[in-house]
Amino acid sequence: WDHQGHNNWWWAIDNLVVYSTAPVEPALPANHYLVEDFDSLELGPFESGTESGGDGTDWTATVPSGWVMVLGPNHGPTAGGDAVKEFNGWTFVDPVSWNATAGQDRSQFTKGTGVVAVGDSDEYDDAADAKFDAALSTPALNIAGAAAGSLYVTYDSSWRQEPQQGKVLVSFDGGEPVVLLELTPDTPTAYNDTVSLNLDNPAGAQTAVISWEKQGYNNWWWAIDNIYVSVKVDGLSSVVAGLSTQALDSLMAHYDGKNGVETDGESVVSWTPIDGNGDFLDDMIVQSTQRGGGAPELITYDGSGKLTFDDTDVGADGRYLEGTLSNAESKEFTVFWVGNYSADAPFATSGTYVYNIGINNTSHQRDDGAGGFVVEQYNGTTYAGDDITAYDGVTTVWSTVLTADSHAFYANGENLNVGGTPSNNIQANASMLIGAYSSSGYDFVGEVEQLIIFGSALSDADRKLVENHLGVTDEPATPPTLSIVNNGDGNVTVTFEGKLQGAETVNGPWQDATALLPGWDGSSPVTIPASEAHFYGRAVK
Repeated sequence: WDHQGHNNWWWAIDNLVVYSTAPVEPALPANHYLVEDFDSLELGPFESGTESGGDGTDWTATVPSGWVMVLGPNHGPTAGGDAVKEFNGWTFVDPVSWNATAGQDRSQFTKGTGVVAVGDSDEYDDAADAKFDAALSTPALNIAGAAAGSLYVTYDSSWRQEPQQGKVLVSFDGGEPVVLLELTPDTPTAYNDTVSLNLDNPAGAQTAVISWEKQGYNNWWWAIDNIYVSVKVDGLSSVVAGLSTQALDSLMAHYDGKNGVETDGESVVSWTPIDGNGDFLDDMIVQSTQRGGGAPELITYDGSGKLTFDDTDVGADGRYLEGTLSNAESKEFTVFWVGNYSADAPFATSGTYVYNIGINNTSHQRDDGAGGFVVEQYNGTTYAGDDITAYDGVTTVWSTVLTADSHAFYANGENLNVGGTPSNNIQANASMLIGAYSSSGYDFVGEVEQLIIFGSALSDADRKLVENHLGVTDEPATPPTLSIVNNGDGNVTVTFEGKLQGAETVNGPWQDATALLPGWDGSSPVTIPASEAHFYGRAVK
């Protein structure tokens, strides 16, 4: 800002903003160096006479920003003419359109959605005799600071066996490519696979470029999608020392809030579990599911490892995560979860479910009872245990161990004394709901960081090992203190720890007492005239 003047008024500025109109790249999830599903590419209609059945959003040869597609020396028609431009090297197609025009089991690549990258030497040859020789490469990924040997590339793949060849290669800091995987004419067909490869990145490497090379001659295809480069996730087998073989063999799914959470902005789209070795289990992914008009932002994630469920409306609109477990039928089950119920949940008097498996084979819920709020399981019959109000809003390790005719529920290792003699049976391929009872509601309000499922009843020793890993200490949660003293002068003094809440009935619904005592700032102690309207009170941490 340059200003000149001579006794002639002024120029003042304030509230400066410097911004760019360039597209802003979304932040990568923690411990990720690349996430690419090609779905941001704009597709146009098929153009060649050999291609049909599309809907007008069928293909493009335009690569994502920073990616490179290179044709090899043996690529192109062998005797003149024009081959099919839609498959001239690695191109990008709508898998529905791809199957419509080419068929022959391409539809079996169900992991490929939206837009997929294809090297299709079979389709490329349909207009003129032609050989396929092309490579698709990522941008140079900044891997500075990654520990040696810590990075993996994972992608979904569809490969149909024929006399064709393929390689996955990586180059560090512009050096000679190293082969990570080689596919040959003898490599069996794998229509719908997920591949994870160790990049074996050397100490001090600054950049990495990963390439997919394919050669073929009128012989089928290789398609890829959902590519990410990330730090290898440690599964329970490597982080919980001493866990028995029985426990590890029965580990079904580990939903870890630090991994596998897909978001749109801060709204959770899906959550993919890992196995005991840290490999992702795509067949047990849970997807954000709408009930009524429930908005996506009712389930959010800020990258810290916690999923926040915040449907505080008692109406019919909600959100939960839904999927299917890959399990055999069993009368034994163990479930751990780390997180908390919110004291402000509006479904307190009808139960709020953090998960429901089956549906109604087993669940974990907070419901009114015993003058407060108790832990419950519902498997067609409701079984109640101790009051868990003291754990409201406090990150807690919750554990459930089921046998054919028993159930034990724990909070931070303390038995919650759930009564009754149940008849437990978890059906095969059980539905998995996180954050609700079902589409009928009873939505969970609170946070979840971890949810781990075993297909067996863990021993006390194994249970304690997992609890300790998840953060159980020797100090159980203690309820906040609350005292009321009649001062004898027409006033009462309330002294409390945490937050004071009030309700017209002992079973709620509860609200912060600041709403009931205008002008009070919420601090302890508070002196209240005895003439004020009476209400039930409780302290929560």
